[in-house]
Amino acid sequence: MERIGLSQLRVPATAVEPTLPAPVENDMYLDDGTNTESGLVSWRQYRSSAWHDVGLQGIGEIAIDGGEF
Repeated sequence: MERIGLSQLRVPATAVEPTLPAPVENDMYLDDGTNTESGLVSWRQYRSSAWHDVGLQGIGEIAIDGGEF
């Protein structure tokens, strides 16, 4: 399988935490830095009734692994 870089995903970063439909445990969205602790673009995950940074900072620094090669 081919690795897909995060920058290849067409997911718009937003300044607004999703509310509709109501988020459920482990939902994720890409924040533009407005709501992140670092102020950088980052994924956030809904856990324990609140949104939390998941620690992925700097969009070019990670890749999504699609499985074994």
